[in-house]
Amino acid sequence: MVYVLTGSDVTLVGWGTEVHVLRDVVQMAQDILQVSCELIDLCTILPWDVDTVAKVQTHLIITACNFCLTLSIF
Repeated sequence: MVYVLTGSDVTLVGWGTEVHVLRDVVQMAQDILQVSCELIDLCTILPWDVDTVAKVQTHLIITACNFCLTLSIF
């Protein structure tokens, strides 16, 4: 698990190529909505660092993935 960016309003969690998309989302949220976003790259899904995600600084977590066929169920 890697903290890519730190923020105080919302935490975005992703992995793989989705992290690159989330970097753009973070920038747009800051520029347009003045929302400070924390970005976490899980690096791997199994095993994933549940302790770190549970200790995020914000109280709102949004996950992003690109597993449309499985509906992100794992």
